[in-house]
Amino acid sequence: MRALLAQHTEETGQAFTEEACATVWRQTCGQPWLVNALADQACFRDRAGPDRSRAIAAEAVMDAQEALILSRAPISTSWPTSCANRGCGGSSSRC
Repeated sequence: MRALLAQHTEETGQAFTEEACATVWRQTCGQPWLVNALADQACFRDRAGPDRSRAIAAEAVMDAQEALILSRAPISTSWPTSCANRGCGGSSSRC
């Protein structure tokens, strides 16, 4: 998961805070499609994301998650709130 986020940082210079990284892990368990979806939303589609001088913070990750949920509302209106619900143990130490 960290490698996926590092690709963005290498290409743009925009980093993710440690809290943002932990939040991405907690919300996705490192599942690549979900990591990419959250990062894409936070970095390219949300209001503050395109400002490359600002690191992506945990709040931006949660805002990105909410935007993705709302954009897919007719299909699904909720995601599990922790890794424990998806069977990966709920640890953010793999971020």
